[in-house]
Amino acid sequence: MGFLDENMKAVAFDLDDTLIDGKRMHHAALIEALNKFGIKRKRLKWIRGATSEEILKYNLPSLDIALIKKIAIYKRKVVKKYLKLAKPIPYSHELLKHLKQKGLILGLITNNSHNEIKAFLKHFKFSFFHVVVGMDHAKPKPNPDMFNLFMKKANISKKDFVYVGDSNHDILACKKAGIRIILMTKIHKAKLFKKADFVAKNLKDVEKIINSI
Repeated sequence: MGFLDENMKAVAFDLDDTLIDGKRMHHAALIEALNKFGIKRKRLKWIRGATSEEILKYNLPSLDIALIKKIAIYKRKVVKKYLKLAKPIPYSHELLKHLKQKGLILGLITNNSHNEIKAFLKHFKFSFFHVVVGMDHAKPKPNPDMFNLFMKKANISKKDFVYVGDSNHDILACKKAGIRIILMTKIHKAKLFKKADFVAKNLKDVEKIINSI
């Protein structure tokens, strides 16, 4: 079946490392936030798909939860200062434009905050999405709440769409919600591949997979 089959109504995407390469941007903003609160760090071990709170807890387990929250909130306020450190993933605009032209509902389901999403979409000129769900709207991935909210807003069921993501958080959330996932494999170990419904090396591969579903 092709993606114009009546059962295929929507495609939803993760943002970081799926549509944009934003690790350096997020890392720089988080380092500034730590410095703001008197914590001097030059580098943090990164966790793909994790929230700022999760990254802080992992790297600085002795930090008070309330302080972690304050640092994460500050990071989300200053991250747009570092937009120049991020760049779109190759073929992202072309793929989104093509899917929208075919009449599919396009969704964005990301662990970023509303303010971050707004800044990123404007900066990268991603004006393709019909439904956007971030961490301000529902519990972040790997909780499946974001997917349930997306389906409600788009008025579709889990059999009607596929999700494109890049992290174990994405896989876990999709499995809990009963959603098919295309996993971007460029940066992953093979052990994650078997957990995904489909695997893609790049966004051109994603397009081919969507065409074949």
